[in-house]
Amino acid sequence: MPISTLYIGLSGLQAAAKAFNVAGNNTANMNTAGFKSQSVMFSDLFQRDAGQSGGQMGSGVNIAATSINLDKAGELQKSDRSLDLAVDGNGFFILRDEEHQQTSYTRDGRVDFKDGYLVSLSSGDRVAGMNEAGQLIDISIADLQFCEPKHSENVTLKGNLAKNATKEVVVDGVKIVDPSGLERVIKLTFKKSATSDTDWTVTASDAEGAIDTGGFLLQFSGADPVESASKLKFQYAPAGADAFEVTLDFGAVKLASVNVTPPAEPASTVAFDKHDGHAAGMLKEIAIDGSGVVNVTYTNGQKKKGPQLALARFASDQDVAQQGGGRFTATDPQGVSLGRPGSDGFGGVLPNRIEGSNVQLEAAFGDIILYQRLFQSAGKVVQTANEMVQSLYDLDKR
Repeated sequence: MPISTLYIGLSGLQAAAKAFNVAGNNTANMNTAGFKSQSVMFSDLFQRDAGQSGGQMGSGVNIAATSINLDKAGELQKSDRSLDLAVDGNGFFILRDEEHQQTSYTRDGRVDFKDGYLVSLSSGDRVAGMNEAGQLIDISIADLQFCEPKHSENVTLKGNLAKNATKEVVVDGVKIVDPSGLERVIKLTFKKSATSDTDWTVTASDAEGAIDTGGFLLQFSGADPVESASKLKFQYAPAGADAFEVTLDFGAVKLASVNVTPPAEPASTVAFDKHDGHAAGMLKEIAIDGSGVVNVTYTNGQKKKGPQLALARFASDQDVAQQGGGRFTATDPQGVSLGRPGSDGFGGVLPNRIEGSNVQLEAAFGDIILYQRLFQSAGKVVQTANEMVQSLYDLDKR
């Protein structure tokens, strides 16, 4: 009897020590990004026959399992880095170790680009994205480093054209980008018809001389341009560049009488508004939006969208095993679902956020005290059983 009790007490010591390790690990990782705490499940050991008296007697205690608390998210902490990401809801970032062909999952979204690929700062593994076919891919910006120049196709002007002007109206500073990305400046000249205040001939020139615009006639109906005669389309071949087609849009130009005291000339306010061309640009800034899509900004002000992050979720906490470094692996690959941020039940992505651990410090301290008491109690059982065994040995000495 004392010997079996001794082993029961030892089982309590072992269980308390293991549980204390779990509670201590939870406490130690309270500041670890994306850490998920563990809980201990105690189980009584098998029952054995109590002998002639009948009934069953326990044989001690054991740690049946440890479970990962995946459901509770950690606190979201603000960060100054746009590539510090957090999942706002359900889902894990997917990491791929190219060298060992292993896939893991994490809530630690501290990432950056290295050699053109998005990688986890914690593990160095590549962060997976999802293509249009739903397949996992590496997130690369190799094709987004440079923005090709685009020549102007549409140029818009705005302002008022003085209906009672007696001289030609000259508009300088009309900007056009050529196919090489170089900005050209042309001059437009508006000349009113001798027979009608609503008909204006528009000619163009640049530093090299006149530009052939085909004798364009800008016509007005009241204050607004006639739609069919409000756009001037022509081939522009600036010096040192290939010819390209460009359209000057006068739709925002208004015809208005300007009150002046003669001999002053009525002032027109027609001016360049905007164009849709741009120079070449280099990569300037990278950000990831709430849908997990990579957005890049170039030095020329242009923007492009890149690959989209992929997320994973698990059917059960039992399908997950912790691997260290904030990573998890799937014990059952069939229990893993893949998707895109913000769709099909997956959470969105929050930039400038870091998910902290989900350790509740007060609960962890409570567990530590509880397991300490368990260890002390089991130790007392061992001590008492040992004294009983010693008493039996002492009987031979009497």
